[in-house]
Amino acid sequence: VQFSPVDQVLASASGDQTIRLWSLSGGTCLRVLQGHAGSVLKVAFLPGGMQLMSTGADGLLKLWNVRSAECVSTFDKHIDRVWAMAISVDGAQVVTGGTDSVLSVWADRTKEVAAEEAAEYADRVVKQQELSNLLLAKRYTPALVLALQLELPRRALNVLNTMEVEAGSPKVFQERLLTVVGELTEEQLGKVLMYARDWNTNTHHCLVAHQLLAAVLRRYPPHKIAEFAILPRQQCKEFLAAMLSYTERHQERVRALSQSTYLLDHTLDEMRLVSMSEDLESMEDEAAALQDGLLDSQVAKSTADTEETEVDAPEVDISMLDAATVDSSDEGDAVDDDDEVEEYQEDESTLKVITQTRRRS
Repeated sequence: VQFSPVDQVLASASGDQTIRLWSLSGGTCLRVLQGHAGSVLKVAFLPGGMQLMSTGADGLLKLWNVRSAECVSTFDKHIDRVWAMAISVDGAQVVTGGTDSVLSVWADRTKEVAAEEAAEYADRVVKQQELSNLLLAKRYTPALVLALQLELPRRALNVLNTMEVEAGSPKVFQERLLTVVGELTEEQLGKVLMYARDWNTNTHHCLVAHQLLAAVLRRYPPHKIAEFAILPRQQCKEFLAAMLSYTERHQERVRALSQSTYLLDHTLDEMRLVSMSEDLESMEDEAAALQDGLLDSQVAKSTADTEETEVDAPEVDISMLDAATVDSSDEGDAVDDDDEVEEYQEDESTLKVITQTRRRS
């Protein structure tokens, strides 16, 4: 058992592979810490009171968070039971001893690890900014190399997509890919091929993956690819199997899409024929309406001329007219009737020509 240096709490180690935290005031169990694969042999609080260390028959040393009852870290150095454990006053070092006749000294490197992580994060941010600057400057090869160094497959894909858009045509893009591939090392080529395998699983990125693979195959023979550092010979079959599996799916999708376009073309053709027939019917209706209008205008004109003649004609004694006058009047009326018939026939022939022209169109 071990008493907490800051709270009225007692920690107990047990053969049931658990650590229990007990309240001294109420005698109740506050927490149960589980994680050892054997009996817990030793337990001790760190000076702060918020963490404790434990050793067990499984040969492990574990660090626990008292508040969350979770294992923060596990240390494996002994090969047998760890019976003894001592913690320095400042908590900077821990000494353990086991049945393997080994004394292990453990040092607290929390601050050093935090400083290393902070420095690594700052360096990563600087390199990501450098990658963005290289993309803006259209220096695609150094940008791709930097993305591979940072192990950022998404940014590497972004570099290739930017190259494709800036190239403007697949032929130019393929030539630029050949240049970029030729400047990569074997390790970088192996890594970018593994990225291409993952890109091929997505329908939006499969084309870039195949263009990259085509450039690599044009640049290097297959036996050379099998010797790449990150793509050894034993992994080539797995790589090709993954590429072929999704490539066949993409081909089926393209084939189905191509077949659906045939139905679309047929539908558009049928819609075009229906539209043409409707236009012809509309033109025929317009021609019939125009013909009716011409007939109505001719009838109205004839009626108006007749009424005007009757109104303007002077009163004449019929008995005073001789046969010559009557004959000449009949001849004049006949001539006027012939002119009106010829004019009507000309209008009707013009209307037929217009109708025939529209039907041809």
